[in-house]
Amino acid sequence: MRSESPHMSRWLAALLLISGLGCRSARPSTFNDLQPAERVRLSASRAFTVYPLAPSPSAPRCMVRSLEGRVASIARDTLYLREFAVREGSDTDRACKWSGAAFLIRSEASDLDVREVRVSGLRTTLMVIVALPAGLIVLALLSYGGAPG
Repeated sequence: MRSESPHMSRWLAALLLISGLGCRSARPSTFNDLQPAERVRLSASRAFTVYPLAPSPSAPRCMVRSLEGRVASIARDTLYLREFAVREGSDTDRACKWSGAAFLIRSEASDLDVREVRVSGLRTTLMVIVALPAGLIVLALLSYGGAPG
């Protein structure tokens, strides 16, 4: 049986991290410039409230510091999200315990940072052509003992 290189797991973790970060980019945007179906990342220094679109006792409002979601629509001061995922919850016991359609009110989040999340064509191309093959070659060398370790 072959013994695994001690650096193998580090290389694999680095390759997975690069592949996870490589294809997407977030650029600054404004609340009023958002369009339906766009993916957005919202964050603030203080937790802000996210409300379920169909309120029920099992899905109460929750507090988050950062979330990523897909825009359904915007009506004045209210942003409706078709879906969302919490990136950073609050420290309180009112963290989100549900997902799905939701809305938030901009005036309740005073320092809201809005970023549009897009797939970056250049990053994706570089990843597919350079980073992934190089990472796979290094992993193959490490697993077969062809590289010093």
